[in-house]
Amino acid sequence: MPKRRTNEEFISLLKEKNPTIIPLEKYVKKDEKILCRCSVCTHEWKVTPGSIIRGSGCPNCSAKRLSRERLRSDEE
Repeated sequence: MPKRRTNEEFISLLKEKNPTIIPLEKYVKKDEKILCRCSVCTHEWKVTPGSIIRGSGCPNCSAKRLSRERLRSDEE
């Protein structure tokens, strides 16, 4: 069975994988949700640490990015 990460290990791994996310609560385990903040848009939400380590980001920024991608120009 793998060793459980410490809060410091989680923060350093998060800075590598997703530097725009700031954890606001202490890491306990990968499946227990913590409060995080996006440093780009300041949106706060509860998320499992495992999912943000795997690459999911801010849902607010993601929705904005997807809406810009779907926007059509006048030529289209």
